[in-house]
Amino acid sequence: MTDPSRGRVEGVHHSGGGSNIPLFHPVWATAPPELINFIDLEAGGGTFRMWSKITHHVLEGMKRRGLTEVDETIARWALRRARPPRSVRRTEDR
Repeated sequence: MTDPSRGRVEGVHHSGGGSNIPLFHPVWATAPPELINFIDLEAGGGTFRMWSKITHHVLEGMKRRGLTEVDETIARWALRRARPPRSVRRTEDR
């Protein structure tokens, strides 16, 4: 369920409960819960918007490598592409 006022997804995190992510897309239905939890902690942030970006990149990576299931290597690759770029602060700007 989504809280419309916050745009967050209830039950995304695995802390003591289930997750909606395996229901979100078939690629996550067979993914290990530990991998889903890792992705959520690293970048998923409990929002479907970010999970949509991650899923897009995971599917692209799987297609490129000819895989049928997501693995940690593809997940890490997708995370690097889905995250917003980090701002680099120059020394003189500090």
